[in-house]
Amino acid sequence: MCLSALKAFIWDICIICTVVMKLLVVFLLVGSMMVLSEGRLKWTDAQKHCLSMGGNLLSVHNAQQNNQALSLLGNNRTWIAGSDAQEEGQWLNVDGTPFNYTNWCSGQPDNHGGRESCAEVNFSGRRCWNDFVCTKLLYSICATTVNP
Repeated sequence: MCLSALKAFIWDICIICTVVMKLLVVFLLVGSMMVLSEGRLKWTDAQKHCLSMGGNLLSVHNAQQNNQALSLLGNNRTWIAGSDAQEEGQWLNVDGTPFNYTNWCSGQPDNHGGRESCAEVNFSGRRCWNDFVCTKLLYSICATTVNP
């Protein structure tokens, strides 16, 4: 009796864990927690979502951080913190940190059609960055500070 109750309890926990993992993928990185969204949002809505969790869209500052973020994405095109919406060609991170690292795809950013002002990673599954129309729906990756 006790063993069957324990098995049922463990099964319930496994189901809960599976549901939680489907909602969010979490990765600890140098004092930060990266959270990949389950659904697709516009860039501004993605930033609002990150703010509601106490963070911002992920600002990428080096190749290691870029690669660790990419490890979460699968083949999903995903918003990050970069934008040149205020002034074309002047890229800024939404959290105010320096825009000091890039991994643009060849020929990017190109402001195609004069409408692309937000940075996405994993463009066409090539694992590089692209500027894209901010109102398109993409996954997003948030970063929040982890307090020990």
